Amino acid sequence: MSTNTSRGTSSGRSWRATRNSSGPGGRATTPRGPHGSQYAERLGATGYPPREAHELGERLAALRATLPRHAQDIDGINERKAAGLHGAAVKASEQAVYWSGHVQLTQAEEAQRREISMKFPQLHDREISARALEQQRQAAAAAEQRRQTTSTQDDQTSYTVPTPTQSGPSMRL
Repeated sequence: MSTNTSRGTSSGRSWRATRNSSGPGGRATTPRGPHGSQYAERLGATGYPPREAHELGERLAALRATLPRHAQDIDGINERKAAGLHGAAVKASEQAVYWSGHVQLTQAEEAQRREISMKFPQLHDREISARALEQQRQAAAAAEQRRQTTSTQDDQTSYTVPTPTQSGPSMRL
């Protein structure tokens, strides 16, 4: 087994090779210490380990100096996410009120129709047949409109070959 003395590992693979080895989804399969941490990457703590004790103190001081900025960044991200979720919740509650109003109107109309059908059965039957005829008329008109639209579009998109009397584009400047 080979020894990598510059990294202090006993395997033949360097720490970068281990860090860069990824499993499904691009995530490291075996993170080694802080190298696999997203927080360590944000703070810049994924480099080489310090060789001397004073270097460790300097790097820790540098990390401590960047912590407030990163905390503010994270707080800002969370605040924007919360504001977006709050907006979505407000919009959803407005939609719920809107549609509940429609439900109430529909229920009231159904109750009135039941009452009319009980009191005036002949009138109710005539209204049902008139409604069916109107729906058929509207469906026929919509089909005619679609047919006319389709034939108009076909006429507009068809290509006509230029006749010999028509001249093509000229190259005059």
